[in-house]
Amino acid sequence: MELLPWLEGYVSRKAQVLEDLAPDLDWWFSQTPAETSLDTDVPALCSELTQIFVARHANDRLRTAFPRIADNIGVSALGLGSRAIGGISDATGIRPDAVTDSPLANTVLQFSVAELTHAPGIGSAAANQIVLALIEHSVTTADHGNGSPPATEALPGNATPYVCVLITPLGVPDDLDQIRSRAVGGVIDAAIREIANVEGPLSMDRLTRTIVQRFGFERASSRRQEQIKRRVPRAMIRRSRMGAFVWPEQCDPDRWRGFRTPVAGNTRPLVEIAPEEIANAMQTAALVALRRDELFRRTAALLGISRISAQGSTRMLACLNLMLESGRITSDGLTYLSDCGRKQRAAALESAPENAAHRNRQAR
Repeated sequence: MELLPWLEGYVSRKAQVLEDLAPDLDWWFSQTPAETSLDTDVPALCSELTQIFVARHANDRLRTAFPRIADNIGVSALGLGSRAIGGISDATGIRPDAVTDSPLANTVLQFSVAELTHAPGIGSAAANQIVLALIEHSVTTADHGNGSPPATEALPGNATPYVCVLITPLGVPDDLDQIRSRAVGGVIDAAIREIANVEGPLSMDRLTRTIVQRFGFERASSRRQEQIKRRVPRAMIRRSRMGAFVWPEQCDPDRWRGFRTPVAGNTRPLVEIAPEEIANAMQTAALVALRRDELFRRTAALLGISRISAQGSTRMLACLNLMLESGRITSDGLTYLSDCGRKQRAAALESAPENAAHRNRQAR
């Protein structure tokens, strides 16, 4: 009820609309989202709730309807499509490329569904997508007390801001002709470690591109880039079929469970994000059971990506397969759930018998 206060009025005859959506007839009063997910298709439930909200609460202000969503959460957390992003831009006057980094409080939460539906460039389909994303985000983060990506025992540190290294000069373009000299080579070696410590894991291409820029080039020849790549210590490089990535020396890729979210427009293309980082974000997204497309969409949103290309979907699928092989995510053939989500389900199932009856009595 605290999560979706607009459900409070569904009693008596109105309750019939909700009773058939989950096995427990009083689920919206008596259960937490984790408990409901034990025997309910959560994505389907969210879709049904979206239809109910749009049909019956079109004039409710979204800020009031979804009070548990933190004001400072960015639009990117909702994983909206390009049409919805463009419509929000038209409705708010914010540039399209700046919408995803804008807080929800300054964008969608200030409107009602009716206002969004009639706003130029949005329409009913995009308005419904926005409501669905708000419901899913509320449900996914419900047991963590705020709108931030949930931290769990298996995800120490979890989400942190993605920080770019400052593009300060390392030299002038002609210096790269002396890359084999001790002086220039030493500068490049120090820069490699500096960039890896700030931005790592990062793609080898991004690392070399950053160093080239700091020597005054917009672009450099493949020969020069290869010369820089050869200076990266092998112990800092992790290669797979998804590319070569440079890691901080003190970071173990097999044990690291963090991922970075964008701030101030520091977004990264999916191809420049290490598969381990994508997998860690995917594990967080799968704290509740999700269908594959929704899992990919929510993972991309955690990483600040609003649209997944065909190449991006292939990359996501490869990461999902790695997670399935490792057991960090499991599937029932329809939905996917992380090991952390399974632990939450088990805990909810263990406590449900003695607590459900008490909550039912309170609710009635």
